[in-house]
Amino acid sequence: MFAVHGNAPFHAVQQKNTPVSKVVKTPTSAKTLVILPYSEGFDTEASLNSFKIIDANIDDNTWKWEEEDGGRVDYFTEIFENNPGDDWLITPGFNLEAGKKYTFAFTAKNNDSTEKLEAFIGKSAEVKGMTISVLPKKEITNAQPQIYGNTIEVTEAGIYYFGIHCVSDPDKMTLSIDNISIKEAAVAVAPDGVTGFKITPDEKGELKANLEFTTPSKAINEQAINQLDSVQILRDNVPLTTIKSPAVGTLLKYTDTTPKNGANIYTVVAYNEAGAGKAVNLTAFVGEDEPAPPVNTAAQLVGDDVQLTWTISDKGFNGERVNPDNVTITIYSTIDGINRNLVADNVKGSTYTIVGGNSQPKQQQLSYQIIPTSKGGTGKLAYTNPVIIGKPYTMPFQESVANQKIENDYWAMDKSKGQVGVLASSESFDGDNGSFLLKSNDPNQQLSLQTGKITPKGSQKAFLTFYHKAAQSADETLTIKIIKDEKTLSTLKVIDYKDSKNEWKREELDMSNLVNEAYLQIAFEVNFGETHNSILLDKISMTAAPVADGIEQVSTTNNIENDALYTTMGVKVNAKGKLPKGIYIKNGKKIIIGEF
Repeated sequence: MFAVHGNAPFHAVQQKNTPVSKVVKTPTSAKTLVILPYSEGFDTEASLNSFKIIDANIDDNTWKWEEEDGGRVDYFTEIFENNPGDDWLITPGFNLEAGKKYTFAFTAKNNDSTEKLEAFIGKSAEVKGMTISVLPKKEITNAQPQIYGNTIEVTEAGIYYFGIHCVSDPDKMTLSIDNISIKEAAVAVAPDGVTGFKITPDEKGELKANLEFTTPSKAINEQAINQLDSVQILRDNVPLTTIKSPAVGTLLKYTDTTPKNGANIYTVVAYNEAGAGKAVNLTAFVGEDEPAPPVNTAAQLVGDDVQLTWTISDKGFNGERVNPDNVTITIYSTIDGINRNLVADNVKGSTYTIVGGNSQPKQQQLSYQIIPTSKGGTGKLAYTNPVIIGKPYTMPFQESVANQKIENDYWAMDKSKGQVGVLASSESFDGDNGSFLLKSNDPNQQLSLQTGKITPKGSQKAFLTFYHKAAQSADETLTIKIIKDEKTLSTLKVIDYKDSKNEWKREELDMSNLVNEAYLQIAFEVNFGETHNSILLDKISMTAAPVADGIEQVSTTNNIENDALYTTMGVKVNAKGKLPKGIYIKNGKKIIIGEF
């Protein structure tokens, strides 16, 4: 963000906060009157000591001095609350003569929101004394400083004061004022303003600007003039050069090699024997803007490396030029957007490869922050997509949550905003005292439990096998997907639990069409219904061949009646009594029976 304030790195800022007294600041300088021509660039906080500040609506939202830091203006998050602006910034007194014309000028800019102001002069430094309009109410829509003001004539000589009045609507941001000047206006026979004034900043963002204009050939009163004494060029009210005895009506050029990075206000004034002529002002942005946040940011796993890419716009945060070739990039890796580690800095271009960034033994999900810096400052960061770095698991892959502890380091979860999550349960299919419990305390929530990266490469086939259980007649669904880099490769199955019987079920899903993928993830996605029942998952495996355990059902009761049961050796057992926990044959299929 750029703030340019004349020839000084400081300015007066109209900031909004909370109530105090009506007269916030009275002049403390011993110098009660100033001599014209007068100018104030607010170089230091002490420069405000000769001003009077009036908080007319007594809400403590008023004018305060603010230091510019490196060509930027600080944001102000304070707001007007429910009050419109009604705050005065009043200069020290100065003498005006009757019948003479005087030019009053200042620069103003906003910060993200349209502001409003007006300006007056008067014979006392009080609200009621501000009686002569210099500038009617004006909307300030520019984010870079522009010159505002007017030329007026007073009919009565005396001591006057110049007041700038903020009248912004409620809930606005910041109004900045700088470079207040008061001087006698050019007389009628002085030179008119230059014409064709044009400024061409360096296209590559170097601190250089080419000026050109045509000298006047007539006076302010439209009468022809034959000669000029000089033409003066100023930048931010500071003289840059004086061109002696130029011809009238001639094209002049000048190159400024010392502008500041940001908005520069150039003024050209022609002189003849009558004195200074009409000033012509033009604001030009020179150098480079603060970069806009990078776009098209991406992270991609390429073998053992991580490749990052991004695009830098040639239009900056404030809409001004940025030379992408001059922008340097700082890169951080982060697991949560808060804790981060420096990867690289002073990176040029639009790509960076983290060599070996995907070779660590343990898997971890990371995003990367891409932060641009130019001559105009450091821009806002942008994030890449998250990637899971680290070596993928190989087949056979198995997770049984034995004793309520995961066997594989990496599991991820995405969820909706309700009270929903993944826990470890002591209930299990395989009797190892552990399974995943996918649970929601709120209705109509979503949850996705995802494995880490698993590679099927080197196998001709791949199968996913797992066991699951839901309450009887539950209104949940479980969708099993294969994903890679946050994209769905395949939806293997959707399980509807409306006919569930509160018993373990086995699923075996063929994934052989995906064996050429370098890696993939398995996602178990639950849509919880109104009753938001829990779902259990156990003995998850991904193998090159079907798991041949033959178990088709698990019953949590060991009191089975009216069923012919056999041991795995083919011996019929009494199903009417309590059976020991174990594997039995029922209707030609293996089941597990027992208390868990």
